[in-house]
Amino acid sequence: MSTTAVGQCPQCHAVVNVYWPACLVCHTLLMAVPVCETEGPESAPPVQAQADPTEGITPTPPLQPGWLVSYRDGRGVLCGGCDDRQHGTVQESVWGGSGWTVHLTDGQRLPLSIIRSVGRTDDVGKIVAAWTVREHGFDGEGSKSRG
Repeated sequence: MSTTAVGQCPQCHAVVNVYWPACLVCHTLLMAVPVCETEGPESAPPVQAQADPTEGITPTPPLQPGWLVSYRDGRGVLCGGCDDRQHGTVQESVWGGSGWTVHLTDGQRLPLSIIRSVGRTDDVGKIVAAWTVREHGFDGEGSKSRG
């Protein structure tokens, strides 16, 4: 039996792997499914209907308003960052119950999973620190902040 998790693109209804950041057919961004980094999807326990003890508790946002992010769009083109602030400035991070969505000031809403790097800014918008997410987490503190 295959362990590939499949679903359908909400835009064009093509069959997609739920771990892909975007549909390969129409390039619509897909909401990411959180995966534990130490375990593969095949080792995850089956989902059972039960009360969630964390329901109603909103975690701390991983990205703050004004910070800059870079990401790859549906075509794989790198966007955002200090050279493209118009398309990379965080307005807010919104918890959706099962994952974060990053709202940018240009109106885009991105799943947190496609963010590749972060630039922390001061009150006047000057970059005071920058890091890649893979190595340093979303808040720059390493593996403590990976989600």
